Amino acid sequence: MFVGDELFSLSYPKKYLSSNKFRKSVLEVMVKRGHEVELEYSKKNIIDKINSFFGYDLISTLKVYTFDRKDEKPKNLKKSNSKINLGGIKNKKIENSLKEFAKVYREKND
Repeated sequence: MFVGDELFSLSYPKKYLSSNKFRKSVLEVMVKRGHEVELEYSKKNIIDKINSFFGYDLISTLKVYTFDRKDEKPKNLKKSNSKINLGGIKNKKIENSLKEFAKVYREKND
């Protein structure tokens, strides 16, 4: 969704570290060895897409780590068309906004 199909098959998010008074927010991404340059050149675009998706500056920095083994990428990581459960959100205004966003996003990407 954010990186395109080719990079999606070669990388995955490892960890998200939220910002605090000591650091900016960081998304750590694992990428298959040999494809680091592709991801490096796409960093700014990926950060912009993620922040646009959430509507605020969620990610400040993207750190890239490499992996070598073929089986290191989680096997259950795939694009999902499943519904997201928004029932746990207590703020109805946020819940309705997320539902509307999801509806528009699905229409745009189908």
